[in-house]
Amino acid sequence: PAIASAPFATGLGNEHPLENGFSFLSPYGLPYLPGSGVKGVIRRAAEELASGEWGESEGWEEEIIRALFGPGEEDPTRDNNPQQGALRFWDVFPTPEASAKNDKLLLTVEIMTPHLGKYYQGDASPNTSLTPTPISFLAVAAKSHFSFYVECNPALLPPTQKKNWQTLLQAAFEHAGKWLGFGAKTAVGYGRMALDPKIAKQRAEAAEKRLDEEEKATEQKVQVVFKKHDARCLPFLNEFNLVIMICEGAFSLMETDEMNFQILQNAANALLPKGKLIFTALNGLFPLYHSVKDFLDSNTKEGNAKTASLSFDLMTFREHSTLHVEDDLGNKKELQCNERYYVPSEITWLLRTLNFSTVDIYGAKLGAFSRNDKLSTEDFEMLIIAEKR
Repeated sequence: PAIASAPFATGLGNEHPLENGFSFLSPYGLPYLPGSGVKGVIRRAAEELASGEWGESEGWEEEIIRALFGPGEEDPTRDNNPQQGALRFWDVFPTPEASAKNDKLLLTVEIMTPHLGKYYQGDASPNTSLTPTPISFLAVAAKSHFSFYVECNPALLPPTQKKNWQTLLQAAFEHAGKWLGFGAKTAVGYGRMALDPKIAKQRAEAAEKRLDEEEKATEQKVQVVFKKHDARCLPFLNEFNLVIMICEGAFSLMETDEMNFQILQNAANALLPKGKLIFTALNGLFPLYHSVKDFLDSNTKEGNAKTASLSFDLMTFREHSTLHVEDDLGNKKELQCNERYYVPSEITWLLRTLNFSTVDIYGAKLGAFSRNDKLSTEDFEMLIIAEKR
């Protein structure tokens, strides 16, 4: 995550009737910075740091640059000894500066005035009497937000570099944003950026924690595979001893009861005999005695999503609400939500239908799940532990 400290121009050399083009991603019409351009700037920043001419190298060395980016264009071994770099850079799509009214524009008009145009064209000698012609061009406004996404293939890195590549990359980004710039007209200050320190710290801590967990899994010979599927049509059949859906993991969030049942059905299909299903669901007993809106308002903290226009239908046990959220970049969004509450007897019947032999239901305290908590009307959520026949 970065914030532009100066306007950002890109694609000025693209063909255009006025000879002042701009890079829009076809066919979407979105301004963007190609990932290849990001890679080139970051590599240049890494090379400058490794040279030592800018002070501390921040850990960059020629060997590390080759491992992360691959051989450079001037590397004599490039053709005879090709090597794939471990990093892959995504295209970057800027977003407008955050504001309470969402009234900040992404694009702005900049002016350049070449005073010696005729001299550069060979029509006159350089002098101060030439008549300059101002030329307007599009640019992304200063204070816009840029999120840079970089993938790393650890298999292409030596063991000593698998843990610190993110730290190295952050140093290169800081150098590039301050001294090199991204896009066009960087020599006159365009494309300068600064990392958003708050978000960068949060993501770095999360990445470090994830890496530690992966290392622990490797040490204990636990293979972790991440897959993305639609919970309503999972491809797994009799494969797992345990299925977990905590914090309404898909179940109870669907628009219809039929889709919610599909999720439970797929979870049951994925389990081996005697396998266990552990999940949470919204407790239908709670809204019979309490105001859901008052409960959610009392548990809303700074930085959390806020709920508005909430209603609860006692005929369908569905909550309809408008959710206001603000992402890491300060962009505000409004979501229309539809969630289903279940009573214990419904859950028991659904799971019995899906061939579960035992169904135990407990109270679920937010962030603290325990078999010792007996379900009551005071519990907003319930914890369900079921065993397949």
